[in-house]
Amino acid sequence: MKKRVHAVKKSERKSPLNFKRFKKTFIYTLSAIVILLIVLGIYLNGSRIISKGEDSPKSCTDSDSGKDYFSQGNVKIIYNSGKTEFFSDSCLDSGRLQEYSCEDKNSIANQINCEFGCFEGICLTQEEEISVLIAKDLALFCGEYKFSTPKNAFASSDYGNFSALDTLDFDANTHWFGELSESYPKWIAFDLGERKCIREADLYVFKRDLPLSLDLQVSNDNVRWKTLQKDLVLENITTIGVELPDTVLARYIRLYETSGKREFGTLAEIRLNIADFPEGIINE
Repeated sequence: MKKRVHAVKKSERKSPLNFKRFKKTFIYTLSAIVILLIVLGIYLNGSRIISKGEDSPKSCTDSDSGKDYFSQGNVKIIYNSGKTEFFSDSCLDSGRLQEYSCEDKNSIANQINCEFGCFEGICLTQEEEISVLIAKDLALFCGEYKFSTPKNAFASSDYGNFSALDTLDFDANTHWFGELSESYPKWIAFDLGERKCIREADLYVFKRDLPLSLDLQVSNDNVRWKTLQKDLVLENITTIGVELPDTVLARYIRLYETSGKREFGTLAEIRLNIADFPEGIINE
């Protein structure tokens, strides 16, 4: 006798596979909700992340009373736990200020471009700008010009044994390279020992490192820099004479390199057409 087999309709069939999928989807959805709730419980303020929990900020004070770019200030934050944090206005480089201020009991940081330069945590005013003298009349007081080698050289970084001092050794086969792992800008600066009248800079660069883009800058204190030639592009010619439009009186000169064919930042040799200047003539 044959057994009868009861045919089950498709709608009556159990699907353990579908149940597993539902269970997995439910777990994923629940996890996403939990993560979302955690994120919503965190307060984002500028570049800092501050929890709204026990150790959230209790108070914030700014010594220069807000966004005052011409006064060096300090921000003090006291947390509910009693912990204290301080943030001081500082110069990111010779032209940019990082200014801290308070907002909703938290510290926020703003980067400011200073028109006349940044020095010791403040933007300089036009009157405070670095006292580099640039005038045609200075030529009347300058001594005899001759091409000379700076007294010293230093750079933003050195790659291995390719030192900044290699640019002063009268050997075009040696050169300075900046650290390869660091991105542009990179710079190399030179100390003349004292203020000199500067008329021209002769630069020698390996041809395989061209083109090279840079700004030519001068300073009297090696902190605040004035740009004389901006966006100079050295290409094709390995020896480049950069003439200055007027007579410049300064102690330091810097090549502020913004881009190059290779990632090093480089210079092989430098000679400066300079003259002595009698310091008693001009008092600053």
